[in-house]
Amino acid sequence: MKLAAPRKIIDFESKDIYGNSIQLSNYEGRAVLLSFFRDASCPFCLKRVFELRARRKQWKKMGVEIIAVFSSTEKQIRNFSKNQPKRLTAIADPKLEIYGLYGVEHSLAGFFKALAFKMPTIVSGIKKGARPTRNPNAKIMPADFLIDDQGIIVDLWYGSNASDNIPMKRIDSFVRSVASKTRTARHFDKTAS
Repeated sequence: MKLAAPRKIIDFESKDIYGNSIQLSNYEGRAVLLSFFRDASCPFCLKRVFELRARRKQWKKMGVEIIAVFSSTEKQIRNFSKNQPKRLTAIADPKLEIYGLYGVEHSLAGFFKALAFKMPTIVSGIKKGARPTRNPNAKIMPADFLIDDQGIIVDLWYGSNASDNIPMKRIDSFVRSVASKTRTARHFDKTAS
């Protein structure tokens, strides 16, 4: 079932693709973009991953972390991303346990809609190195959750097709609000001293 914002996060504990422990509640005090993708070699996903990687460093300076969840195995994600610069924190969830917690949907119609109407995205993803593979979870639709530093999901997006992610403008607005809140808190701390 889809979640609605605002609401407290649904905590989970997992490991990233390098074996480091990840617990979402441990990010409290930092804002997070939690993004769900299909598999590591999906052309639609790869295009979005490159967009996120391009902003990762700047967003981190502004107080926002990125966690990407894939339905691929750790080995598949590592093999696919080993030559990619600016790696994201990536979690393998081939059993779709975290997907289930966050109500990430499956849609065969959404998958075919993207195939029919998003050919430029497919070509762009393939040019960036995507190699579509047989994916038992190809019907997973993307989903994105913007989580503030108190662990509250303040905005979310459930894709209607395989290439439908939260608009970058919404993420950029969220990042700016996080940075503004951080600057205000620092200023208050300085004046209170």
